[in-house]
Amino acid sequence: MWDVAKIMGPASVDPVSDAITIWSLLIGRHSWFVRVLTMIVSSSTITQVIYCFNHRPLISSIRKTLQAGFIREDLLAYLKVERGWEAPLSLAFTAYSFPFQVASPVQLLTGLVAICLSIYNLGQHIFEEADCMYHAGSHVQDQDGETHSNPEKSDLLCSHGGVA
Repeated sequence: MWDVAKIMGPASVDPVSDAITIWSLLIGRHSWFVRVLTMIVSSSTITQVIYCFNHRPLISSIRKTLQAGFIREDLLAYLKVERGWEAPLSLAFTAYSFPFQVASPVQLLTGLVAICLSIYNLGQHIFEEADCMYHAGSHVQDQDGETHSNPEKSDLLCSHGGVA
């Protein structure tokens, strides 16, 4: 369970930190920044809902991952969207708008947390894409007939905390 939390935690908290960043920009009356960051976050969310979960909630996918003992393909797709294109865009825009959104110590802290989460997610994605090798034949089917990575037969050379 800790392995799944270690993998999913930062990617799951990042949209919350983006929402707080949007709120801080809204309070500061920076409507252009609000529009752009809202477009980035909402397009990422819509992509994740449509393509990653097939009308299944994130919590249900996490529960099934915990029961199966390995990360399901829908969660891997979620991580790829969240880390692959939303994190770099969010990082770039949050870092650029950072001086405009900070008007209090709380906004400073939440802005720094948002930037750190985006850096972590982007770094994790770059590591997995650059360092990981994936070979055919390392999949299993669960009771729903869906195909997933098999941690015992996998040649996935990633540090997913022991979860492939």
